[in-house]
Amino acid sequence: MSKDGIVYLISGNKHAVVLVASIVSLRRHWGGSITVVGTDDAGYEIACKLGDDSRLDVISKRMEHGNQKRNSGYLNKTRIGSVLDYDRMIFLDADTIVCGDVSEVFPRGDEMVLTSWAGWVTTGRMMSRRIEKWSGVEPDRVSRMLSVPWAAINTGVFGFTQKTEFMKDWFTVTSQRVAFICDEIAAQIMYPDYPVRLLTDKYNCSPFHGQKKDEAVVWHFHGKKHCRDVAVELWFPVFQECMDSNFAGVSEWCPAGDKRLRNYLEDLK
Repeated sequence: MSKDGIVYLISGNKHAVVLVASIVSLRRHWGGSITVVGTDDAGYEIACKLGDDSRLDVISKRMEHGNQKRNSGYLNKTRIGSVLDYDRMIFLDADTIVCGDVSEVFPRGDEMVLTSWAGWVTTGRMMSRRIEKWSGVEPDRVSRMLSVPWAAINTGVFGFTQKTEFMKDWFTVTSQRVAFICDEIAAQIMYPDYPVRLLTDKYNCSPFHGQKKDEAVVWHFHGKKHCRDVAVELWFPVFQECMDSNFAGVSEWCPAGDKRLRNYLEDLK
C-alpha cells in the first residue's frame, strides 16, 4: 500500500498566515499525512509552529533554500520531493483553501498531475508573453506552445510520485531561467513531453477567473489576492476560525509578513 502525503513549501513569513488557514481547511477533508517544508530560518520557524500544534498533526521539515539571490522559492518547488519519503504526493500552494476531497489529484501510476487554469490557453496575450521570454533557452518547446492553443496550467496544485519523470527534469529546465513564476512556465512548456493527467480548474480555482467556481474543491488566491473583493469572502471565515482557535499560535504573531492582511485588518478597525 502506497504512502500518501500532502505537502506545502514556505520561505520567509509573508505566506505564514495563509498557510495556517490552508492547513486548517485541508484538515476538514484529509485525515492523512501533511508535511510543511521550510527553506530558510523564517519559513522553518513557521513550519515548526505548525508541527507543534497537535490539532493540526503536521510534520515539519527543512530544505536548503538555494543560492539564488531572487526567486529561489519557485525553483525550490521543483525539487521538493527530494526531502520527502511519501510514495504519492499532492503539492498545495500556501495561499489555497480546500473545500472538498482532493484525492483525485494523487497520481495513478507515476504520471504527473497538473491543473489547468481558468480556461486560458498558451496563445492568449498574457500566456504568450510569458512563454516567449523562454525562447532563448527552450526555443523548440516555446515554438510548440505558441503554435496552437495548449491549455494553460498553474503549479499551485499538482500531484506526483518519487518516480515521476517530469519531476526529475523539472528542476533542470526551471534552472535555465530563474525568474518570476519560472517553475510554472517551465512546466507549461514541458508537459506535452511526459505522461501528464490534466485536471480542470475545479482543483485549482481562481475566485476571479475560474471556470469551475460552482464545483471548486481548491480555491487558489494567486498573487496574494486573499484580501481582495470576492476572494476575501471565501478566505476570511477560515482565517477567523484560525484566530479564534489560535492554531499554531497564529493570534500571537499574525499578520507576520503579510502586508495585505495587515492593511485589511487595519481598515476593519
